[in-house]
Amino acid sequence: MLTLDSKTYYIQVKTATINDRNYYAYDLRVVSFERHENNQTFYVFVLRNQENNFLILPYTILKEKIDRGDIKSYGQGKYRVNIFVKDQDVFIASIKTNSLDYYLNNWDIIR
Repeated sequence: MLTLDSKTYYIQVKTATINDRNYYAYDLRVVSFERHENNQTFYVFVLRNQENNFLILPYTILKEKIDRGDIKSYGQGKYRVNIFVKDQDVFIASIKTNSLDYYLNNWDIIR
C-alpha cells in the first residue's frame, strides 16, 4: 500500500527472470486480483535481466487483457501473465501486438 497526495494505492509486485522461451512468466492469484478491483491498484512486474526494468500496469489494463482472453487462468485459481520483450517493445507474450511500452519504467502512472 502506498499513500500519495492523500490517496491510497495498492501495489502488487511480481518478479521473474527471462526463461528459456524468451519471456517472463508471472502468476496472479484470481482471488487476490478480484479483491483489489479498483482504479487505485497497480501491478509492478519486475523484468529481471542484466538490467532490471519495471512494467507498471494499472488494474484496468490487466482486467481488459483477461476479459479479451489475452491472459488466461490455469491451475488452482491463478492467472498466468507472460511478458515478452522484443527490440525494446513489450507485449503480453501470447499476442505480440498492442505494445505496452508506455508502461515500461513509467512510475508517473501511479497518481
